[in-house]
Amino acid sequence: MSLTRPKEPTVAIVERYLAECFAIEDVPRASELAARCGMSPAQLTRAFVRELGSRPAEFLKGRQVEYAKRLLVTTTLTTTEVAYRAGFGTRGTFFRVFRRSTRMTPAQYRAQIHPEAA
Repeated sequence: MSLTRPKEPTVAIVERYLAECFAIEDVPRASELAARCGMSPAQLTRAFVRELGSRPAEFLKGRQVEYAKRLLVTTTLTTTEVAYRAGFGTRGTFFRVFRRSTRMTPAQYRAQIHPEAA
């Protein structure tokens, strides 16, 4: 079974879902994405690994971090505001995931990109 709907690439479905989550500052969930795609979580995982090369939760977290990076660079939002806008449930989760992904804190990342903001 494929993740794609007729003529709609997998990434487009996922990106639309993420945009909706970011718009309402909600945590993206692989189980919710699976339901949207009309699949079980196991089917979604198999399709993700086959089509995108990663597990759904890893892929979603990666997109959240990328969105947070963009917010850190293009806005003056606090790191806590960035955490919620990027769909992280808590500030602590945001810092842990961001640091694991980038090897720096959100503030360090912002300072590296915009030294005058530090």
